Amino acid sequence: MISNNCKIEVTEKGENVLVKITSPIYDPLKTPRIRVEIHDVAEYLKDKGYPDVECIKGGTFSNRRATEENWIFSKKALDKPAEKVILSKENKTEPKKKSKAKKKDK
Repeated sequence: MISNNCKIEVTEKGENVLVKITSPIYDPLKTPRIRVEIHDVAEYLKDKGYPDVECIKGGTFSNRRATEENWIFSKKALDKPAEKVILSKENKTEPKKKSKAKKKDK
């Protein structure tokens, strides 16, 4: 979950959406621990008007080690409408007749 202490910048470059999160480093007395994962950022983007995005680059952000993380998402292209397909009836073929094995005379 994205915390209120995080500063989030969302920018668009062509077909990509760049997300930058900055947060103060973890301090037990002042700043709580923050952990942000890809699905949290995708959910945030969905709320901001980017319903279909796919992560190209990024990972998990924790303010215990770093104060900044970048993600790159690509906008999914909407599917084109399928062409109309005309179905035709298939003729059923009859199975081949099997010949019986001939018995040998003794």
